[in-house]
Amino acid sequence: MNEKLLFRRARPADTERIMEIIRQAQAQMRALGSLQWQDGYPATADIGHDIACGYGWVFEKPEAGKSTDARGTDGTGAAGFRAVTAAAGKTTGTEAAGKTGVSGADETAAAAEEAEKAGEAGGRGETEPAKAAAAQGNVIAYGAVVFDGEPAYDAIEGAWLTDGEYVVLHRMAVADGEKGRGVATEFMRRVEAMAHGRGTGSMRVDTNFDNRYMLRMLGRLGFVYCGKVRYRSGERLAFEKPLGT
Repeated sequence: MNEKLLFRRARPADTERIMEIIRQAQAQMRALGSLQWQDGYPATADIGHDIACGYGWVFEKPEAGKSTDARGTDGTGAAGFRAVTAAAGKTTGTEAAGKTGVSGADETAAAAEEAEKAGEAGGRGETEPAKAAAAQGNVIAYGAVVFDGEPAYDAIEGAWLTDGEYVVLHRMAVADGEKGRGVATEFMRRVEAMAHGRGTGSMRVDTNFDNRYMLRMLGRLGFVYCGKVRYRSGERLAFEKPLGT
């Protein structure tokens, strides 16, 4: 079922729902004894910055009885659906997925951009309240996908596996009620597919030493521990996964 989740850029109307998911994740970490995300981070301002910079991505769960061609993969309208389908159709499943095993229907960066541009034109007839309700009601996961680099990674205590361009995934969280269904794993696979489509050489992630769930998932997905990185909030364990060509 996870392959049917719509992977799209976050919009300002999603912010309230994203913060609800973030608060749920913070509460779960606290209950499990983890120190991660217990200092007010991520805050609404962090999510707002992600969205303004184009970093924020969400999984949207289609409404029951509503086909994806009615709203489009970018969640804005039929024009967006046609654009992303046409763009994705130029790439075979093997080419798009690379080593991730993700379906060729997943958005590459180019497909996502085409869908968003077309969707802006195709969705103008939709009212703002309707957009907000649709956005907030079905969003089940969030993550910041950054291709601009991470300054903290330049001072790693250790060594990265590669020296080229990489994608970073920050601030990933899954809604209560959707956990344990492979949503986080699928989110990471979609990011890998997007990066592979852009020709990006690797994916990097960092997490707290006591985030046991994330550490197990990184191991299952083939990430390699590379060392420690430091933020103002503390030290994090850093991992990398070469994506191949």
